[in-house]
Amino acid sequence: MNTAPDNPQHKGRAVAWRALTLHDRMHRPVQEILETLSCDRSSRAHAVDLVCGTVRNRRALERLLELASGRPATRIAPRLRPLVQIAAYELVYCPATPDYAVVNEAVDLAHRRMGKRAAGFVNAVLRNLTRMIAERSAPRPAADAAEARRVLPRSLGAGCRFTADVLPPAEPLGAYLAAAFSLPEWLTGEWVRRWGPEAAWRVCFGSNRRPGVYLQPNTLKTSAEALAADLNKAGIAAGIVAEGRMLRLESHVSVAQLPGYEEGLFTVQDPTAADVAEIAAPQRGQVVVDWCAAPGGKTARMAQLMEGGGAIWACDVDAERLARVEATCRRLGLANVRIVRPAERAAVLGKLERVDVLLLDVPCSNTGVLARRPEVRSRLRPEAVQRLVETQRRLIDEALSLLPAVGRIVYSTCSLLSAENEQCVEWMLQRYPYFQVVSTRLTLPAAESDAGFDHDGGGVAVLTGPAPSANP
Repeated sequence: MNTAPDNPQHKGRAVAWRALTLHDRMHRPVQEILETLSCDRSSRAHAVDLVCGTVRNRRALERLLELASGRPATRIAPRLRPLVQIAAYELVYCPATPDYAVVNEAVDLAHRRMGKRAAGFVNAVLRNLTRMIAERSAPRPAADAAEARRVLPRSLGAGCRFTADVLPPAEPLGAYLAAAFSLPEWLTGEWVRRWGPEAAWRVCFGSNRRPGVYLQPNTLKTSAEALAADLNKAGIAAGIVAEGRMLRLESHVSVAQLPGYEEGLFTVQDPTAADVAEIAAPQRGQVVVDWCAAPGGKTARMAQLMEGGGAIWACDVDAERLARVEATCRRLGLANVRIVRPAERAAVLGKLERVDVLLLDVPCSNTGVLARRPEVRSRLRPEAVQRLVETQRRLIDEALSLLPAVGRIVYSTCSLLSAENEQCVEWMLQRYPYFQVVSTRLTLPAAESDAGFDHDGGGVAVLTGPAPSANP
């Protein structure tokens, strides 16, 4: 195995170690940190997979490393801990990479950065872990089979089999799934209670998958077919999905370096998030308010559906994130989007005579996008969800107290929790009884949908008015 510093895999592991160390120190989203680190395309793709995969499966990895090292994870040196976790992730979840290559690379990195003693510790722990593994790619047994406690699931049909039990009993299933997928037990328990064992399993796999990268074509400038042809000409594989509306990248490449990015031919958005604009279905000439517009994907798609006509008033309480919405709309050439600064909201929106569509894409727990936001699982707490519910209700009140008669509300989240979806809609109906629910949809995250592609989860409800402009 080539462990030279200029080897792309070596670079990728080095970048991953640095990124995970910064994430632990600064508590920033891993994707944000990775964007700040300089490296080539191949190394970046490898680093993204290693860091995000490690964070998604961290609880399980820490347990394995405790068994392999004979000490609690907290007693491994903070600077060294991310490196051994990344290597453990490769050993358990990346069976295509030879185990000797994983161990040698990690030992080499430890030696280069921290010296002989650190390298010796890494070597001993990882070799103990390899001895614990019976088969890196084994068929996944049924959850109630005795063998299930020895197999960490990796995909719907396979996992890593160990020589001894590494998981708790399958009953209660919520506790088993929490350990197997590094998720909070209160959350997996709720999934089992709400949807049953089979659906809970699928949601866990959807929450721990390697999420696809999807492009939403700017239909004012191109089509899915034309964009796919442009990418294929540049040697970038992309398939058309979501009923012909979107593209799924098959190549690992920085989105900003793709042909057509600077020309505003597309945005990046998961199919479930993209569906919200389609459900809102704004028409040319209508007035739309996007109350929580950042980062701007739904704003941009609604502007395209309006064929550049009418007006979308894009708001957000975070001025920095609102600037990203403005930059996206400028890149896409969307002239019908009006940016409303936080301090201007009352003065500007209070003058509107009508609002045809109000999009309330509220901040939420992100329980539907845990694969894409892997760090979220470590901070999910029931009390934090309750604070988010209070925020969601406050945002609803703020919007409906300021805006004139609203013809239609589209309430959406990237959450799977009833408290943030159905219960919040019920609260809205009690508080604003002149609205009626037209439709609701809850999409569960999937490692592979019936249509053959992965996607995130989330909830959306459509309510019709009109509503008076004053709070009850």
